[in-house]
Amino acid sequence: MLQPCANITCKCASCALCHCCQQNVCIPHLNEHNENFNSQLNPLADSINALNHRFKTLYIHETVHDYHQKLKQWRLDCYQKIDHLFEEKCQELDQLVADILDKQRDKLSHIQSEISKRIHSKEITQQNIESFTSNISQLNDELKRIEHTNIQCNISPLIINDSLIYLRKTNKKDIDLSSLSSVYKEIQYSPGSYCPLACNDRLLLIHQAPNLCFMDTEMVIVKQILWSHDAIRDICWSSTLNQFIVIEENNIFLVNENTMSIESVETIEKRRWFSCACSDTYLFLTTGVRGSSIVEFRLSPLITAIKEWKSPNTCTKDEFINGIVYKNDILALTIKNKIEKTLRLELRSYEKLNHIWSFPLNIICNQNIAFRFCSFSCDECPTESNRHTISCYPQENTPQKPRNLRKLEYEQHQLLSRTGEGAQFTMTSADGTTFIISYTYANDDDINDLSKKDNRDVTNDVTSSTPSENEQQSSNKNIFEFVEGFFSGRDCLIGGSGWWQYEICYGKHVIQFHDEEEKRTIIVLGIWNHQKHVEWINTNPNKKSDSNIKERQYVSLYYADGDICELTNMPRVVEVKLRCLIRENKSHVPAMYLVEPESCSYVLGIESSVFCDLIDYIDENGIPDYDKLMKHFYEQ
Repeated sequence: MLQPCANITCKCASCALCHCCQQNVCIPHLNEHNENFNSQLNPLADSINALNHRFKTLYIHETVHDYHQKLKQWRLDCYQKIDHLFEEKCQELDQLVADILDKQRDKLSHIQSEISKRIHSKEITQQNIESFTSNISQLNDELKRIEHTNIQCNISPLIINDSLIYLRKTNKKDIDLSSLSSVYKEIQYSPGSYCPLACNDRLLLIHQAPNLCFMDTEMVIVKQILWSHDAIRDICWSSTLNQFIVIEENNIFLVNENTMSIESVETIEKRRWFSCACSDTYLFLTTGVRGSSIVEFRLSPLITAIKEWKSPNTCTKDEFINGIVYKNDILALTIKNKIEKTLRLELRSYEKLNHIWSFPLNIICNQNIAFRFCSFSCDECPTESNRHTISCYPQENTPQKPRNLRKLEYEQHQLLSRTGEGAQFTMTSADGTTFIISYTYANDDDINDLSKKDNRDVTNDVTSSTPSENEQQSSNKNIFEFVEGFFSGRDCLIGGSGWWQYEICYGKHVIQFHDEEEKRTIIVLGIWNHQKHVEWINTNPNKKSDSNIKERQYVSLYYADGDICELTNMPRVVEVKLRCLIRENKSHVPAMYLVEPESCSYVLGIESSVFCDLIDYIDENGIPDYDKLMKHFYEQ
């Protein structure tokens, strides 16, 4: 008996079994099935034709050309190394032969000279004749030996194998840190070792006190050399120089794994360097100070500085570049904010240091933690510290720019569109005077008009007045009390209006502090020590006051042995500068400022009219003489 068609709307009997859907259908619906499948072939044909056209027009020659250029550059570098070694060994061979000939030439000249003397003096004995004969015979034998001299010259064949150049296709994909293997091997640093490390394609370089150690892929020390310099801040590898670059606080060194030599780079100025990174042609160094700079150096033919980026282009004055990595024309920076105790990762273009994106890391940097990060082959940058491991990369189907970056760009756009609006804030000076400062957002076209308006508004008529005798006596008394209180150490001066304030008690200490409710946080910047000041002033004679030199018409005092700095692992120090400042209103109230030109090395400036004659009342070590100073002000 025939079964009905599987199509419920069809009343015909089935006559065939469709192998695709395994249903019994009638002839019309069987044809309909067939047409449906045929219709699906047309889009597939269009797709394969489009792919065929794309394949025919595929242009990867530029990419391949770049790799060809790398191979050609490798070949040229190899030729240069071979030529250099050839020239070096030729010179060594010539010098070896020259040394042999010079020795015989000296003997020959000596015998000629002695015989000539005897001929002129006509004083000769049988013993002289025998001696000359013997020496000439020996010299003749030695010259015969030189003619048949064999120099040992062992030349090893140049071994070239496929492992020198490794080519394979890579697929760019997200990093899955969970797929990484477990710890392969662990190295325990010896006490007193410095943590930075770097590797090339053969060896890993680390510091195991007191040596720099080269390790192979099995983490076995194969070479080591004594490190007799100061703390190591960072290490990187330069393929151009074929050497490791080691960053010390003030110096840069090249470490050659082949000659096992450590050479100081004299073409780089001494600054407080902190981290480094290398491209094929350039070296990038960051400075270890707040408001860090990035300095770019050309590696060949000499290491030469060609560019420097400074704050605020690099980071703000309260921030510090903790690390730098170069990869594919991109600089990756970890930036630490010392005030807010935050850390973020930034990508910048290496040519102009333009921002690509910035990503805040959810870490509170309230401890002395060293952060280091590196680049994987697929360009993501995992960040690692001794307390945390963080990987930063966009997930699938998410925006390339982080949410916070887009928010920041929006706020900047809003700020730029607020022309004409304004706000105000207050500032308090060292003498307690409060200023209310109003400001208005303006575009470039408004600046000149605003400047003219401001200049017109602040121009006032000034009338001179002569203080009365009573007022003059009262002023002198106030000055005497200020000088006596300050230089005796009884009265301390306080400055600063931000989160941190600072205090100096003359002859005692300089501190930073923050008051919150009933709790005070204190950082000791320096403590007065007469002997250490004398040692410092003798070591830095340019700091001594000199009334004949305009730049030295101030008094500098050195406060040392402050709290240990987490960046330098050294005590904080302060140079206190007492400088003359005459105000229009004749006020003696001091103006104060505190700056940090180098990490944890401060300059505290105190400017007042009472210091104008101070240079005349200092001893041979630049320290104010209290008795002479007080007598001077008492007599006024």
